[in-house]
Amino acid sequence: MMAVRHGKRPELARALEAAHEQLEHDGSIEIELQSLDRLLGDRDGVESGADYLAGVLESARRLPAGLVVRVVLPLRPRTAEEGVAAFRKHCRARAEVSWREAMAVRRTGLRQLTPSMLAAFVAGAVAAGASALAESAGSSLVVPLLYAVAGLCLISAWVILWMPVEEVLFDWRPKAHVAEGYDLLARASVEIVERKPVRPRAIQGGARRAPRRVPVSR
Repeated sequence: MMAVRHGKRPELARALEAAHEQLEHDGSIEIELQSLDRLLGDRDGVESGADYLAGVLESARRLPAGLVVRVVLPLRPRTAEEGVAAFRKHCRARAEVSWREAMAVRRTGLRQLTPSMLAAFVAGAVAAGASALAESAGSSLVVPLLYAVAGLCLISAWVILWMPVEEVLFDWRPKAHVAEGYDLLARASVEIVERKPVRPRAIQGGARRAPRRVPVSR
């Protein structure tokens, strides 16, 4: 499995693709941090670990039913339960905020749908009337003008009606997907992995020490 070193992005696209492959393979995301508190706090302009994990889930093709978050640290923390509990609380809060934003977009579209339908109906009626007048008009100078008015009214009716329809059907879904990702992180199983440096003797002998995993209660 490939660990994505958080805060270093020399090849962001390849690292994100590798994270997606790992997510599809075994339903896990591995992130390497300098300390456990980096899961929540951002320092020196570097995003928090929670936001990085949510970004991986947001760009994934599909979300797994269950998720394992594997946090690789240079040293084993004395207390990991408090940090993991704070991480879950943070993800639940972000999920609620994203879901409220999604519902706000959808309800705004629903509120605007009725007046937009009325305005589109009026524009369509004007377009029909202008088209009928163009067919009955005898002057060749008036006919192009009436057809132009009819075309503009039809385009206006489409634009007026499409904007709230787009909000109701599509615009709220990205924020809802973000909320699903944070909710999945809040329910994820978190593993704290201590990765120790490889000793020179182990390198010569071809042996590599496996990382120590610190179990964390869910």
